[in-house]
Amino acid sequence: MREAIIKTARNMSDETYDMLCKGVGKKFGSDIQFERVFDETLIGGFVLKLDGIVYDYSVRTQLKNLKKHISD
Repeated sequence: MREAIIKTARNMSDETYDMLCKGVGKKFGSDIQFERVFDETLIGGFVLKLDGIVYDYSVRTQLKNLKKHISD
């Protein structure tokens, strides 16, 4: 069984978290055990660590990428 760590903001509902886990399982396989970690520095979104790879979909990172894209 593979392990995925999902860091979320406290304001993410359990329903949204469950949908996120289902989506990750659908994309990467159903043999994943999920661990939820609350990260007080996140203002929204999530950060997923799976198989040594970090997928950062936090609001802060999305805004940073948007700023970089606009200023280029």
